[in-house]
Amino acid sequence: MEKLASGPSFAKAEGLQIRPWRQDRPPGNILVIRFQAFGDVVISLPYLKGLKKALPGSSRLDFLTRQENVSLPRALGVFGRVHSLRGGRNPWAQRLAALSLWPRLRRERYEVIIDLQRNGISRWLRRQLQPVAWCAFDRYAPCWAGQRYHQAIQALQLVREIRWEPIGCGAEPTLPLPEDTALVVLNPAGFFPSRNWPLENYLELATLLQDHFKNRVRFVVLGLPRLKEKADFLAGRLGECCMNLVGRTTPTQALAVLERASLVVSEDSGLAHLAWAADRPLLLLLGSSFSAWSAPPLGERVRCLDSRDLPCGGCLQPLCRYGDVHCLTRYSPRQVFEQCLALLASRAIEEGLA
Repeated sequence: MEKLASGPSFAKAEGLQIRPWRQDRPPGNILVIRFQAFGDVVISLPYLKGLKKALPGSSRLDFLTRQENVSLPRALGVFGRVHSLRGGRNPWAQRLAALSLWPRLRRERYEVIIDLQRNGISRWLRRQLQPVAWCAFDRYAPCWAGQRYHQAIQALQLVREIRWEPIGCGAEPTLPLPEDTALVVLNPAGFFPSRNWPLENYLELATLLQDHFKNRVRFVVLGLPRLKEKADFLAGRLGECCMNLVGRTTPTQALAVLERASLVVSEDSGLAHLAWAADRPLLLLLGSSFSAWSAPPLGERVRCLDSRDLPCGGCLQPLCRYGDVHCLTRYSPRQVFEQCLALLASRAIEEGLA
């Protein structure tokens, strides 16, 4: 077993653990493990789609995740089987569920296990299943989660090169959009107050976009029911140009909506990761999130406004110690609007807006 990397100074250093594939034939059945959270499951999918594309047809790629996350992996057509770990979010119930699931997994005779969770349950399953090759990704390296996933998968040496592949479900959402109208997703879904851009700023940004693109824009808010109050506020103020789909879509339906989006403006959330995985133009507002972990690689896909330049940046605290969430409130709607235009221009493609 070889250790290839180490973690940052402020967290427990683990490093990537790996036993590479050394056989002179392609692997048979491969199991990927990622239980939670939804956003982290989503981040893994473009790399796993790239792995599947590079593997020969004789190799089967399966996925094991928490029950609440199974619908999206099952809809993508990437995995042979998607196994569900029951037990909700109760660790003891999950352990009991893993015990009952283990005989079924053992029958699949997995030769390779890709552990992108690396907790007690995934480690126990890997040891019990006794694969020929396996990896356990580095949980703490100070870089984007997707880069850590890619490092682990590539180090297994199953294929020569793994490329990032955008995900899509191929479904066509039924949305009442007039012809020549673009869809912009507004997602004020940061879990903590320290990750929230003011709602009034979203309203002003929407006005700037409408004025610039001559009212050819419709806005949509979607996500979990916990966003209902924010979504009701935005929809009530924006009127007919805003569709409120909060609590009304499955993850697969949300992906179908995002595939139609010309632009996504989002706080740190699972929906932001889903937009990135679907290769949609994403303006990401990070706030107190640790940028090295939360910000995907920049380029034509993403523009990120974060707090890494501040002494208190990336504090990971739920409440701002200064009471003003300065890391986000310092960005005015006009500044965010200009970043949106720059993002669309950098992609150099027609997105309905550019």
